[in-house]
Amino acid sequence: MDLHLKNLTFCVGGATSGLGLAVTEQLLAEGARVVGVARGREKLEALAEEAGTRFVPYVADLTDPAAVKRLGEYLRKQDLTGCVFNAGGPPTGRIDEFSMEDWDTAYAGTLRWNIFFFKQKTAYEIET
Repeated sequence: MDLHLKNLTFCVGGATSGLGLAVTEQLLAEGARVVGVARGREKLEALAEEAGTRFVPYVADLTDPAAVKRLGEYLRKQDLTGCVFNAGGPPTGRIDEFSMEDWDTAYAGTLRWNIFFFKQKTAYEIET
């Protein structure tokens, strides 16, 4: 299927495993350029070696506001078509097995960084 993504640039969070990896692989197969974000440098570099020049590895912990801010600054310099926000998630197991601190951590890793990133990106676009 041709989704007409050739030469368009996307940012994918959690690009080295699970859903993020599947999205990355599909975008690359469609001819898109991918800025792949993940914490693990080794996995990102392995993916870059396999994918070639259309994959740009970007090491960042998306639960770290400073790292999200740096990513936003980097992406401002790219001709970005879209972002796939995929990183983090809730703990696995039964709900009664986790403290509220565990849930706060899951929230920060799943949703909070998305809002922070979007605010950074939106503020920049409103200024320009």
